[in-house]
Amino acid sequence: MKTGLTGWLSPEGVFHSCKYGEHYQLAQDIFDEHEERERLHQERQEVFKSKDGYVGERDSLASMRWIPMGVPDWGSQPQKDYLFVKFDVGITEAQLDWFKSNKDKLSETQLNMLNEFLSDEEMEMI
Repeated sequence: MKTGLTGWLSPEGVFHSCKYGEHYQLAQDIFDEHEERERLHQERQEVFKSKDGYVGERDSLASMRWIPMGVPDWGSQPQKDYLFVKFDVGITEAQLDWFKSNKDKLSETQLNMLNEFLSDEEMEMI
């Protein structure tokens, strides 16, 4: 049985794991400690402008093509597992490559959510 993954997937295809329910804290840590934090802060300012106000770290990352995914610590549950790709920003080639290499680690619910988002062409890639 696939256990699923919990964390953030960067646009560059790098997975940052965290515990279920700790995405907000990890998002803050990414903004504070990421090797490209200056670029992230500049991109976040663009998100602020486009949203006409304050946007938290979690929503900022999602708007910048970071993909949050999660499975409870106590095990995969269809009503609690998730993987969210923002339709308005899409998915990067590096993320597609990462999913191709790691799709066997996703829970069934996460894989179904990914399949719902991807185009037929992208599905063939993974």
